[in-house]
Amino acid sequence: MNNPKTTPPAFTSVYANDPSNLVAEAFAELYPDAKYEAILAPSIVDPNGQIVVSCITFPNEQDGSDTVPVIAINSQVGVEVAAEALGKELIHVALGPDSLDGGEEYDKALAALKAKYEEIATARFPEEEPEPNGGGGNGEQ
Repeated sequence: MNNPKTTPPAFTSVYANDPSNLVAEAFAELYPDAKYEAILAPSIVDPNGQIVVSCITFPNEQDGSDTVPVIAINSQVGVEVAAEALGKELIHVALGPDSLDGGEEYDKALAALKAKYEEIATARFPEEEPEPNGGGGNGEQ
């Protein structure tokens, strides 16, 4: 863990179409002052030994530290699942520990994050025109 006091300002990835990177970018646009740290964990299991996709740890408010929430995503899940899990955990960052049980405010914030993600993704990766059906380019029908 680098500096737990700040989230890295640049959202860069070696992949041009990294869904988790796009989620983080969308979140930063909606909540520019939110601070967190996100990590990939080799495995996450609950106390019963069940595999968990993600989890979040909030700092103890009483300890006086200026640490930030830490999101862990299970690296064993696919990229789409990881991105979705990151989005859900980021909304908890924005709304705080009281949002862990979900609710209307959580649902609205998650919908706004999904909309911002779609806006960024569509602008960055516009759909290509579909090719016409038939024809192999040789003039024969």
